[in-house]
Amino acid sequence: MKTIERRHKVFQFSRDDPPAAEVEPGELVLVETTDSLDGQIDVSRPGKIDLGPGNGTTVDPGRALPLTGPIAVRGAAPGDVLAAEIVGLVATGNAFILPEFGELLATAGAMEEQWAARVVELKRGKIQLTETLQLPYNFMVGCLGVAPAAAPADTPTPGDYGGNHDCIHFGQRSALYLQVQVPGALVSLGDVHAAMGDGESAGTAVECDGEVLLRFRLYPGRSIPGPVLETEAEWMVFGHGPTTDEAIAMAKHRAIDLLMRRLAVTRGDAYMVLAAVGHLRLNETVNPNCSARVEIPKYVADPLLWLGAEEPAAQRELAL
Repeated sequence: MKTIERRHKVFQFSRDDPPAAEVEPGELVLVETTDSLDGQIDVSRPGKIDLGPGNGTTVDPGRALPLTGPIAVRGAAPGDVLAAEIVGLVATGNAFILPEFGELLATAGAMEEQWAARVVELKRGKIQLTETLQLPYNFMVGCLGVAPAAAPADTPTPGDYGGNHDCIHFGQRSALYLQVQVPGALVSLGDVHAAMGDGESAGTAVECDGEVLLRFRLYPGRSIPGPVLETEAEWMVFGHGPTTDEAIAMAKHRAIDLLMRRLAVTRGDAYMVLAAVGHLRLNETVNPNCSARVEIPKYVADPLLWLGAEEPAAQRELAL
């Protein structure tokens, strides 16, 4: 098993960045990740930290959302689909939340204004939000993507290459499917959260360093219209765009397209499937692109149909 240390840090998805390591499909790889503010907040002691001029602690927004990578997957080529399976996921150290960040975003406030961070203790089995309030973990990876074929993409923006979709279900025993765009795929990931509310309505999550145990699988010569997340019970089709309406429209259009092609049904029939069992959710609404998803239960169709595979489901090797 290879370990990719968090010192292999990137702030973009780019085909020009040299890989930190190369792994075989099916090989386990442990990836160390850095929190979304690149360790600029001291999380050693729980409590409030005032940030901004005059408070002794400032934050450089240019260091936001560092990722670890890129990781080259041997044999991955444009025209293939890559699945990134999360086998294990833990936080390392404590975490922080930016309680005033949502208001700062809503009012288009400048980073130079005073704002605050709340360092929270991550205990065994629970998040100690305050002295009296504890919540369970819901570990997730906020950002994972491949290098785009065209110009580099920044890490805060979600797109067809993956990126910062911030889906709360991208945790242990799930897999994100992405279209490979460059040789080796060049996967980078980070932005681990100990927990996050669906939609990231406050503009922040329980931000922490993490360790992610991954396994990559290749599906040569297959295609998907954009990122698709697999959980134990559902398929989730992602959409993105500058507004929530555009993200929702893309997710719905892509879900309909997949149902039509994989189930060999009409558009009207695909809409009936969504009417009966399709769940529309927002992943996040705070990044340069918003992200939405349509959730479809696996009992609607054999999971293999989504990738156009011909072998029976019983023959598929799953390690989720």
